[in-house]
Amino acid sequence: MERLSCWIVCSFLSYSCLSGLCVSQAQALPTALELKDAIHYAISHHPLLQIATIDKNLRLQDLMILQRQFDPEIVLNARATVQNEDYFHESFIEKKLHTYPSLRMKTPYGTQIDVSTEQNIGYEKDHRSKGTAMHIVIEQPLLRGRAKRVNTLVIEDAKIMNDIQDLLFSQTLDQIIYQIIVQYRTLQLASNNMILHEKWLNQAKVFYDNLEAKVDLGRQPVCDLPAASFQIQQAAARLREAEIEYQSALRKLLLLINWGEKEAPEIPFSSELSEDIQKMNQEDITDRQIYLQRLMQNDIQSKIYQLNHKKLEQQLFLAKDQQEIDLKLRGEWTTGRYHIDNSPPTTDPDLFPFVHQSGNYAAHLLMSIPLKSKQERNQKISQAKMALLKHEIEYTNYLKELEDNAQQLLDQVEVKKQQYRLSQVSLKLSEQQYESALLKLEADRVALFEVDVLREKFYEAQIAFDAAKISYFNTMANRDLSLGVLTKRWLIDIK
Repeated sequence: MERLSCWIVCSFLSYSCLSGLCVSQAQALPTALELKDAIHYAISHHPLLQIATIDKNLRLQDLMILQRQFDPEIVLNARATVQNEDYFHESFIEKKLHTYPSLRMKTPYGTQIDVSTEQNIGYEKDHRSKGTAMHIVIEQPLLRGRAKRVNTLVIEDAKIMNDIQDLLFSQTLDQIIYQIIVQYRTLQLASNNMILHEKWLNQAKVFYDNLEAKVDLGRQPVCDLPAASFQIQQAAARLREAEIEYQSALRKLLLLINWGEKEAPEIPFSSELSEDIQKMNQEDITDRQIYLQRLMQNDIQSKIYQLNHKKLEQQLFLAKDQQEIDLKLRGEWTTGRYHIDNSPPTTDPDLFPFVHQSGNYAAHLLMSIPLKSKQERNQKISQAKMALLKHEIEYTNYLKELEDNAQQLLDQVEVKKQQYRLSQVSLKLSEQQYESALLKLEADRVALFEVDVLREKFYEAQIAFDAAKISYFNTMANRDLSLGVLTKRWLIDIK
């Protein structure tokens, strides 16, 4: 099941490290780039993973900001006033300093609490005045937002989006590792082909020298020499093609891991491709039901569908909570007020010992009834239901496609395995026929053109075997990718 078309980022990276798998960019580069080194380098340098790291940090910061909306908010306001008024032809001068510390807090249940204090110091008509007051306001919705879930849906939605992005990043990481493994082994196959063609070229040269010696002894006709010379030219041309294919595969690998160095690294190929295939076959799954069960448990898109379903359910819950009537209960209480210090005693009739008594309170019942919102509310509920129904249909259809793709992948694994084994047998037979023809040619029991035909068949069998090998390996790697074990299997020795 090919899923390499999905290139959306999500999350194992935390700040500058990927679950302990990251390698510092300042670390010395490996002199020989093995498979695990290539994966290491891509994890640290691949632009998609670097961007995903930044996006994850931004998402976590946004989530922290949303979570802090229920933290107490403390504000200090200050005001200095100099006021001069003429009142009944009398100059009235005020010099005052006001400070208003306040505390505001919102709870997950919709309750809003405001606590503010007032500190006043000043002079009024040459009399020192001072005062202290505390004002408390509590407001509680009675119909809307009574459930904690309604008031925390924004945070829950942000958490869901963060989980979705993490899953998408995990999918991207697996796909990048999958492509690196496949491309690395493709490069190894190109290297093997290059070595094979060097061998063919050397054999063609030896064959030509032997044939030339026989011609000199009169055991072979001179007309056979051009055919042998053509074999050398053909082998040299094929070797050049193999070298070009190797360089192209190497460039693709370095581009895939975002190799930023000037010189290309050495590729040691510490293990053979056949060993990797045997490694994958250690946990071969033949029971289709077990395979489908494990596939469903590890399929990232299924998990994303489930998270989106939860998000749509929350949106429907929120739409239903939007009642037509908005009813709130509000209470206010004040203690201490601004007053005038009446010491020393004064007989001024315009001065009063207290401006206001403390202990004031008020209770309010606030009700808002929109006249044209019922239809809009019903439309929002209907819209949320349709979105949820659409998502359920898409998810059901995706599960069917996932099961069908899984069946096709298992069938493809069996087909590729059979082709790989048949190509092994075909290669062995072609090699035996060609070597037997060489012995017969040495004894002058077979014509040269028959040897050429068998040699070409042997060459085609070798190419077919290499193609079947890499095709089988890619199918097995794709199976491990779908099961979610590719990263674990290939990074098990990476610390």
